[in-house]
Amino acid sequence: MRAAFAALATLPALALATIQITSPNTNDYWVQNTSKSITWTYAKGDPTPISIFIVNSDVNVLNGAFSVDEYVDVSTQSYTITNVTLNSGTGYAVEFVNPSNYSDVYAISPRFEVKVAGTPPSSSTPAGSSSSSGPGSSSSTSSSSKPSGTTTTGTNLNGALSSSSNIFFSLATCGFVAVASFFA
Repeated sequence: MRAAFAALATLPALALATIQITSPNTNDYWVQNTSKSITWTYAKGDPTPISIFIVNSDVNVLNGAFSVDEYVDVSTQSYTITNVTLNSGTGYAVEFVNPSNYSDVYAISPRFEVKVAGTPPSSSTPAGSSSSSGPGSSSSTSSSSKPSGTTTTGTNLNGALSSSSNIFFSLATCGFVAVASFFA
């Protein structure tokens, strides 16, 4: 019985948060050198602020997590990247994480693709989403005191989060197996 509760305690914050990333989604793609919005829904009591990262498990496409912004208030429900500088490729995802502990992943978007500059923009926009940015804008991601909303640069964390999706699924599986065996 104690083992089952211990396994549940190892589940990351993703299991506790109800934040849902609505864009990008599987029907969407980003185009290099253009603006693209990240949108989400949340519930009262969800963690705030969050850090936004872009990840890809293929190190030939993205070598480590790309930091978009830190300390973003979840109530803004939208964040616009003004200049997508990612390599073209598939398998990208947006992750929302705890700014104080990057291993606490609150939400993961569906996988999406980044296409080369000059590709017509994606026409996929989720119902109810907005392309407006938050209360301000910034051209750097190095300051935690800046207003959230828009960024033009990011920081590659050299693998810090590149496998966090896989870690979550492994931990979740262990936790669910432990709970199932507890009730068996």
